[in-house]
Amino acid sequence: MQIEEINIPDCADCSAAYRVAGCIIENFDGEYRVWSIGREPELLLEHGESFAMAIAVACSTDAEKGE
Repeated sequence: MQIEEINIPDCADCSAAYRVAGCIIENFDGEYRVWSIGREPELLLEHGESFAMAIAVACSTDAEKGE
């Protein structure tokens, strides 16, 4: 699993964003959102309490796709 810090210009409120396992994780000062990457992004987690929880959601979504 690769974790890559990325810059999202439209995400002025996030303190950091990461690409993990086919998803984008946005950090809002300790609260995490996970979005699927694709033509129609889907919000997978809205109020994650930890980075570990956000990574688990991203990885499980990737596993469901069979990647």
